[in-house]
Amino acid sequence: MTYMIQTIKTWEITFDQKAEHFIFKHPFLSFVGIVVGVPIFILAAVGVSTTIVILPIAWMFGWL
Repeated sequence: MTYMIQTIKTWEITFDQKAEHFIFKHPFLSFVGIVVGVPIFILAAVGVSTTIVILPIAWMFGWL
């Protein structure tokens, strides 16, 4: 278990370093990715989760 936690922490640190390097190297792309990309990703995640929850309910009630 501790090996898994250590591996996750190592991956997190590596990812943070690479993301920071990218942000400093490409500030405009980073800004666009944060301001535009993150909200689109959140909306897509909400839409997919809602669909996963509602489709079985609609199928059970015969709405499909």
